[in-house]
Amino acid sequence: ASIFCSKLKDPETILKLLKTSRESGLVTFADMVPMTSGETIRDIAEALSYLDYFLPNREEAAMLTGLQDPDEMADCLLEYG
Repeated sequence: ASIFCSKLKDPETILKLLKTSRESGLVTFADMVPMTSGETIRDIAEALSYLDYFLPNREEAAMLTGLQDPDEMADCLLEYG
């Protein structure tokens, strides 16, 4: 599902869902939608380490990280797991 558009989009709920999925042996992935409330990577930082696959496009990664260079965006995302 897309992070930031789910009815369960608060960081605590996302984290709980991803932790439970990991404990259950499920593979998880999330794509993105444009953030509309000023969200940043800090809002989902802890949850990112529990995702198996994360699929932001270049524009979404730039909005999320505040960076413009694709290599820097990738490095930033990798720092979060």
